[in-house]
Amino acid sequence: MPRVILPGKFDLLHSGHFCILNFCRTLAGPEGEVIVMLDNDARIKEGKPHLPIIPYDFRRINLAVLNCGNRTMVDRIIGIDSDETLDYMIAREQPDFLVKGAEWLGKPVIGQQYGTMVFYKPTINGLGDKISSSQIINMVLKAHED
Repeated sequence: MPRVILPGKFDLLHSGHFCILNFCRTLAGPEGEVIVMLDNDARIKEGKPHLPIIPYDFRRINLAVLNCGNRTMVDRIIGIDSDETLDYMIAREQPDFLVKGAEWLGKPVIGQQYGTMVFYKPTINGLGDKISSSQIINMVLKAHED
């Protein structure tokens, strides 16, 4: 049973999130486990003071109810408040795979030192999975400037 870990914010759910979650579910297979390491609000605000838009409890619920057909996309959600907590939880969970978006290529990834295979989710034709919550926020603000 493969165990897959996906760390992230998952603020405004969008096609990029759905693509990477589907990628994780495919890696885990029907019997495996997809574990999301979900950043809490304070952790997000450290790097992006204007986020999150969606509070932690709601982001957690959004992920918990995601299904595709008759398969659950996320099996477990673990709250993360710091790099140290993320590192500790990855070491404790001992996943087979750690998944990051393609934008992380060449950057240090917490947890890769444990021998876990790191997968970088490729983009699909440069479309929907390259959008970010910040881009969505900017589109909404621009649409309502007038």
